[in-house]
Amino acid sequence: MAAAEPNPATRVARSDGVIAQRLLDETVILDPHAGSYLRLNPSGSWIWERLADPQTVEELAQALATEYGLEGSRAEEDVVAFARDLAARGLAELTG
Repeated sequence: MAAAEPNPATRVARSDGVIAQRLLDETVILDPHAGSYLRLNPSGSWIWERLADPQTVEELAQALATEYGLEGSRAEEDVVAFARDLAARGLAELTG
């Protein structure tokens, strides 16, 4: 069953067992259960760092807009796409 599309109230949390390492301005995430990894660009790394504590899409989008000088709607689109991708890879859990 496919997960619902993330919305502003969706809470995003890192999945358990995922290993991440910051390398300069990027982050490499390893899922030891799937044997796969993902390299995040600087803005993805920035969001990943914020997920040390679960946050809503809205909270992440507001912070991203402030940090990178984006319009709110653009930041929300970016966070939704990022959260959807992480969840599809089993690297994050979406609730709400």
